[in-house]
Amino acid sequence: MSQAVMNIALVGNPNSGKTSLFNALTGLNQKVGNFPGVTVDKKLGTTQLPNGIKAKVIDLPGTYSLYPKSADEYVAYELLLNPRGAYVPDVIVVVVDATMLQRNLLFCSQIIDLKHPVVVALTMVDLAEANGYAIDADVISDFLGVPVVAINPRIGEGTEELKQALQRVAGQEIGGRAAFIPLKEVEPKMLEDIKMLTEVKSDYAALHLACANERLNFLTHAQSERLQNIKSEYGFKKAAAQGAEVMARYNKIEQLTSPMERGNKAEPQPGFTAKLDKILLHRFWGNIIMLLVLL
Repeated sequence: MSQAVMNIALVGNPNSGKTSLFNALTGLNQKVGNFPGVTVDKKLGTTQLPNGIKAKVIDLPGTYSLYPKSADEYVAYELLLNPRGAYVPDVIVVVVDATMLQRNLLFCSQIIDLKHPVVVALTMVDLAEANGYAIDADVISDFLGVPVVAINPRIGEGTEELKQALQRVAGQEIGGRAAFIPLKEVEPKMLEDIKMLTEVKSDYAALHLACANERLNFLTHAQSERLQNIKSEYGFKKAAAQGAEVMARYNKIEQLTSPMERGNKAEPQPGFTAKLDKILLHRFWGNIIMLLVLL
Protein backbone atom coordinates (compact mmCIF):
# COMPACT_ATOMS: atom_id res chain seq x y z
CA MET A 1 0.00 0.00 0.00
CA SER A 2 1.11 3.58 -0.63
CA GLN A 3 2.49 5.59 2.26
CA ALA A 4 -0.36 7.30 4.09
CA VAL A 5 0.05 10.72 5.66
CA MET A 6 -3.11 10.83 7.78
CA ASN A 7 -4.77 8.41 10.22
CA ILE A 8 -8.55 7.94 10.17
CA ALA A 9 -10.08 5.79 12.93
CA LEU A 10 -13.50 4.20 12.35
CA VAL A 11 -15.43 3.62 15.58
CA GLY A 12 -19.01 2.74 16.44
CA ASN A 13 -21.38 0.33 18.14
CA PRO A 14 -21.39 -3.27 16.86
CA ASN A 15 -23.63 -3.77 13.80
CA SER A 16 -23.80 -0.04 13.05
CA GLY A 17 -22.45 -0.40 9.49
CA LYS A 18 -18.82 0.34 10.36
CA THR A 19 -17.29 -2.58 8.45
CA SER A 20 -19.39 -1.79 5.36
CA LEU A 21 -18.08 1.78 5.48
CA PHE A 22 -14.50 0.54 5.88
CA ASN A 23 -14.93 -1.61 2.76
CA ALA A 24 -16.50 1.28 0.82
CA LEU A 25 -13.65 3.64 1.73
CA THR A 26 -10.74 1.26 1.19
CA GLY A 27 -11.91 -1.19 -1.50
CA LEU A 28 -9.12 -3.69 -2.14
CA ASN A 29 -6.50 -1.60 -0.33
CA GLN A 30 -6.80 -3.57 2.91
CA LYS A 31 -4.77 -5.86 5.13
CA VAL A 32 -5.64 -7.74 8.31
CA GLY A 33 -3.31 -8.57 11.18
CA ASN A 34 -3.39 -8.56 14.97
CA PHE A 35 -2.83 -5.80 17.45
CA PRO A 36 0.43 -6.32 19.38
CA GLY A 37 0.03 -8.71 22.29
CA VAL A 38 -3.62 -9.64 21.63
CA THR A 39 -5.54 -11.89 19.23
CA VAL A 40 -7.84 -9.06 18.15
CA ASP A 41 -8.07 -8.29 14.43
CA LYS A 42 -6.40 -5.14 13.18
CA LYS A 43 -7.99 -4.08 9.89
CA LEU A 44 -6.04 -1.42 8.00
CA GLY A 45 -6.68 0.13 4.61
CA THR A 46 -6.01 3.26 2.61
CA THR A 47 -8.30 5.74 0.94
CA GLN A 48 -7.75 8.90 -1.06
CA LEU A 49 -9.36 12.21 -0.14
CA PRO A 50 -10.58 14.69 -2.80
CA ASN A 51 -7.40 16.78 -2.46
CA GLY A 52 -5.28 13.74 -3.33
CA ILE A 53 -4.05 13.03 0.21
CA LYS A 54 -3.70 9.34 1.01
CA ALA A 55 -5.16 8.41 4.38
CA LYS A 56 -4.66 5.29 6.47
CA VAL A 57 -8.00 3.91 7.70
CA ILE A 58 -8.17 1.67 10.77
CA ASP A 59 -11.39 -0.19 11.57
CA LEU A 60 -11.48 -0.44 15.36
CA PRO A 61 -13.47 -3.19 17.12
CA GLY A 62 -17.10 -2.28 17.81
CA THR A 63 -17.81 -0.88 21.27
CA TYR A 64 -20.89 0.42 23.07
CA SER A 65 -19.20 3.03 25.25
CA LEU A 66 -15.81 4.31 26.42
CA TYR A 67 -16.07 2.09 29.48
CA PRO A 68 -14.72 -1.15 27.97
CA LYS A 69 -15.52 -4.65 29.18
CA SER A 70 -14.08 -7.04 26.56
CA ALA A 71 -10.55 -7.44 25.15
CA ASP A 72 -11.80 -6.05 21.80
CA GLU A 73 -13.15 -2.91 23.47
CA TYR A 74 -9.89 -2.39 25.39
CA VAL A 75 -7.97 -2.41 22.09
CA ALA A 76 -10.11 0.45 20.75
CA TYR A 77 -9.92 2.22 24.13
CA GLU A 78 -6.11 2.18 24.28
CA LEU A 79 -5.72 3.42 20.73
CA LEU A 80 -8.11 6.33 21.28
CA LEU A 81 -6.52 7.42 24.57
CA ASN A 82 -2.81 6.90 23.84
CA PRO A 83 -1.34 10.31 22.86
CA ARG A 84 1.89 8.76 21.52
CA GLY A 85 0.73 5.54 19.81
CA ALA A 86 1.44 4.40 16.26
CA TYR A 87 -2.16 5.07 15.18
CA VAL A 88 -3.06 8.33 16.92
CA PRO A 89 -6.07 9.45 14.84
CA ASP A 90 -5.99 12.71 12.92
CA VAL A 91 -9.75 12.32 12.44
CA ILE A 92 -12.25 9.96 14.07
CA VAL A 93 -15.30 8.79 12.10
CA VAL A 94 -18.09 7.75 14.47
CA VAL A 95 -20.57 5.48 12.69
CA VAL A 96 -24.04 6.08 14.17
CA ASP A 97 -27.03 3.81 13.51
CA ALA A 98 -30.07 6.09 13.11
CA THR A 99 -32.44 3.30 14.24
CA MET A 100 -30.68 3.20 17.65
CA LEU A 101 -29.89 6.88 17.89
CA GLN A 102 -29.96 7.39 21.66
CA ARG A 103 -27.67 4.44 22.44
CA ASN A 104 -25.27 5.27 19.61
CA LEU A 105 -25.05 8.95 20.57
CA LEU A 106 -23.87 8.06 24.08
CA PHE A 107 -20.65 6.65 22.61
CA CYS A 108 -20.52 9.40 19.98
CA SER A 109 -20.67 12.16 22.61
CA GLN A 110 -17.88 10.46 24.57
CA ILE A 111 -15.66 10.39 21.47
CA ILE A 112 -16.38 14.07 20.80
CA ASP A 113 -15.19 14.95 24.31
CA LEU A 114 -11.78 13.35 23.68
CA LYS A 115 -11.09 16.51 21.61
CA HIS A 116 -10.05 14.91 18.33
CA PRO A 117 -11.49 16.15 15.01
CA VAL A 118 -14.70 14.11 14.54
CA VAL A 119 -17.09 13.39 11.66
CA VAL A 120 -20.31 11.42 12.23
CA ALA A 121 -21.36 8.93 9.54
CA LEU A 122 -25.12 8.41 9.94
CA THR A 123 -26.30 5.01 8.67
CA MET A 124 -29.72 3.32 8.27
CA VAL A 125 -31.59 6.62 7.97
CA ASP A 126 -34.16 5.02 5.63
CA LEU A 127 -34.99 2.31 8.18
CA ALA A 128 -35.33 4.85 10.99
CA GLU A 129 -37.70 6.96 8.89
CA ALA A 130 -39.74 3.88 7.94
CA ASN A 131 -40.15 3.22 11.67
CA GLY A 132 -41.52 6.71 12.31
CA TYR A 133 -38.53 8.89 13.14
CA ALA A 134 -37.81 12.27 11.57
CA ILE A 135 -34.05 12.16 11.04
CA ASP A 136 -32.33 15.42 10.06
CA ALA A 137 -28.53 15.27 9.71
CA ASP A 138 -28.21 19.07 9.94
CA VAL A 139 -30.13 19.20 13.23
CA ILE A 140 -27.95 16.43 14.67
CA SER A 141 -24.82 18.25 13.47
CA ASP A 142 -25.88 21.50 15.16
CA PHE A 143 -26.64 19.61 18.38
CA LEU A 144 -23.31 17.74 18.48
CA GLY A 145 -21.14 20.54 17.08
CA VAL A 146 -19.45 18.27 14.50
CA PRO A 147 -20.18 17.44 10.82
CA VAL A 148 -22.81 14.73 10.24
CA VAL A 149 -23.08 12.96 6.87
CA ALA A 150 -25.91 10.54 6.01
CA ILE A 151 -24.47 7.50 4.20
CA ASN A 152 -25.42 4.12 2.81
CA PRO A 153 -22.05 2.39 2.39
CA ARG A 154 -23.53 -0.73 0.77
CA ILE A 155 -24.41 1.29 -2.34
CA GLY A 156 -21.73 3.97 -1.94
CA GLU A 157 -24.22 6.73 -1.11
CA GLY A 158 -22.68 9.62 0.82
CA THR A 159 -19.12 8.26 0.67
CA GLU A 160 -17.73 11.19 -1.34
CA GLU A 161 -19.50 13.71 0.92
CA LEU A 162 -17.93 11.93 3.91
CA LYS A 163 -14.45 12.22 2.37
CA GLN A 164 -15.00 15.94 1.80
CA ALA A 165 -16.00 16.37 5.46
CA LEU A 166 -12.89 14.44 6.56
CA GLN A 167 -10.75 16.72 4.43
CA ARG A 168 -12.35 19.83 5.98
CA VAL A 169 -11.89 18.83 9.63
CA ALA A 170 -8.41 17.27 9.37
CA GLY A 171 -5.93 19.48 11.15
CA GLN A 172 -8.58 21.76 12.64
CA GLU A 173 -7.78 23.21 16.07
CA ILE A 174 -10.57 21.89 18.28
CA GLY A 175 -9.05 22.47 21.73
CA GLY A 176 -11.52 25.28 22.38
CA ARG A 177 -14.57 23.21 21.39
CA ALA A 178 -17.05 23.12 24.26
CA ALA A 179 -17.42 19.81 26.07
CA PHE A 180 -20.67 17.94 25.40
CA ILE A 181 -21.35 17.82 29.16
CA PRO A 182 -19.59 19.25 32.23
CA LEU A 183 -17.72 16.69 34.33
CA LYS A 184 -19.41 16.83 37.73
CA GLU A 185 -18.12 14.85 40.72
CA VAL A 186 -14.55 15.51 39.48
CA GLU A 187 -12.02 18.03 40.79
CA PRO A 188 -10.81 20.16 37.81
CA LYS A 189 -7.31 20.51 39.30
CA MET A 190 -6.97 16.70 39.37
CA LEU A 191 -7.69 16.57 35.63
CA GLU A 192 -5.09 19.27 34.95
CA ASP A 193 -2.48 17.31 36.92
CA ILE A 194 -3.25 14.14 34.92
CA LYS A 195 -3.03 16.01 31.60
CA MET A 196 0.38 17.39 32.52
CA LEU A 197 1.59 13.94 33.58
CA THR A 198 0.36 11.99 30.56
CA GLU A 199 0.08 14.52 27.68
CA VAL A 200 -3.56 13.70 26.91
CA LYS A 201 -5.48 16.61 25.35
CA SER A 202 -8.82 16.77 27.10
CA ASP A 203 -10.33 16.73 30.57
CA TYR A 204 -12.42 13.76 29.48
CA ALA A 205 -9.39 11.73 28.43
CA ALA A 206 -7.82 12.58 31.80
CA LEU A 207 -10.95 11.28 33.54
CA HIS A 208 -10.59 7.96 31.71
CA LEU A 209 -6.97 7.65 32.71
CA ALA A 210 -8.08 8.12 36.31
CA CYS A 211 -10.72 5.40 35.87
CA ALA A 212 -8.55 2.80 34.10
CA ASN A 213 -4.88 3.54 34.68
CA GLU A 214 -4.24 0.01 36.02
CA ARG A 215 -5.34 -1.51 32.67
CA LEU A 216 -3.66 0.90 30.21
CA ASN A 217 -0.47 -0.55 28.76
CA PHE A 218 0.83 2.71 27.29
CA LEU A 219 1.34 4.28 30.72
CA THR A 220 4.77 3.79 32.26
CA HIS A 221 5.06 2.28 35.72
CA ALA A 222 6.07 5.68 37.09
CA GLN A 223 3.07 7.39 35.45
CA SER A 224 0.66 4.79 36.78
CA GLU A 225 2.05 5.12 40.31
CA ARG A 226 1.83 8.91 40.18
CA LEU A 227 -1.74 8.66 38.86
CA GLN A 228 -2.69 6.54 41.87
CA ASN A 229 -1.23 9.18 44.17
CA ILE A 230 -3.08 11.99 42.35
CA LYS A 231 -6.38 10.14 42.72
CA SER A 232 -5.75 9.63 46.44
CA GLU A 233 -4.81 13.28 46.93
CA TYR A 234 -8.13 14.46 45.48
CA GLY A 235 -10.30 11.66 46.92
CA PHE A 236 -11.41 10.54 43.45
CA LYS A 237 -14.50 8.28 43.45
CA LYS A 238 -14.67 6.37 40.17
CA ALA A 239 -18.26 5.04 40.41
CA ALA A 240 -19.72 8.43 41.31
CA ALA A 241 -17.88 10.16 38.45
CA GLN A 242 -18.90 7.55 35.87
CA GLY A 243 -22.54 7.44 36.99
CA ALA A 244 -22.93 11.23 36.93
CA GLU A 245 -21.32 11.45 33.50
CA VAL A 246 -23.46 8.77 31.82
CA MET A 247 -26.72 10.13 33.26
CA ALA A 248 -25.83 13.67 32.14
CA ARG A 249 -25.14 12.41 28.61
CA TYR A 250 -28.43 10.52 28.34
CA ASN A 251 -30.39 13.50 29.70
CA LYS A 252 -28.89 15.82 27.10
CA ILE A 253 -29.24 13.31 24.23
CA GLU A 254 -32.94 12.90 25.04
CA GLN A 255 -33.41 16.61 24.26
CA LEU A 256 -32.46 15.74 20.66
CA THR A 257 -34.08 12.34 20.19
CA SER A 258 -37.51 12.93 21.80
CA PRO A 259 -38.69 15.53 19.23
CA MET A 260 -37.61 13.17 16.43
CA GLU A 261 -40.36 10.70 17.34
CA ARG A 262 -43.32 11.52 15.11
CA GLY A 263 -46.79 11.57 16.60
CA ASN A 264 -48.01 9.15 13.93
CA LYS A 265 -45.13 6.77 14.51
CA ALA A 266 -45.41 3.82 12.17
CA GLU A 267 -45.32 0.24 13.30
CA PRO A 268 -41.79 -1.17 12.97
CA GLN A 269 -41.37 -3.04 9.70
CA PRO A 270 -40.94 -6.78 10.32
CA GLY A 271 -37.50 -8.02 9.30
CA PHE A 272 -36.63 -11.35 7.68
CA THR A 273 -36.23 -13.09 11.06
CA ALA A 274 -39.69 -11.97 12.21
CA LYS A 275 -41.28 -13.21 8.98
CA LEU A 276 -39.50 -16.55 9.32
CA ASP A 277 -40.67 -16.89 12.93
CA LYS A 278 -44.30 -16.49 11.81
CA ILE A 279 -43.89 -19.64 9.71
CA LEU A 280 -41.63 -21.72 11.97
CA LEU A 281 -43.69 -20.97 15.10
CA HIS A 282 -47.09 -21.46 13.42
CA ARG A 283 -49.20 -23.91 15.44
CA PHE A 284 -49.81 -26.13 12.39
CA TRP A 285 -47.00 -25.54 9.89
CA GLY A 286 -44.44 -25.23 12.64
CA ASN A 287 -45.08 -28.81 13.75
CA ILE A 288 -44.93 -30.10 10.18
CA ILE A 289 -41.59 -28.37 9.57
CA MET A 290 -40.21 -29.73 12.85
CA LEU A 291 -41.14 -33.30 11.88
CA LEU A 292 -39.55 -32.87 8.44
CA VAL A 293 -36.33 -31.61 10.04
CA LEU A 294 -36.25 -34.53 12.50
CA LEU A 295 -36.82 -37.03 9.67
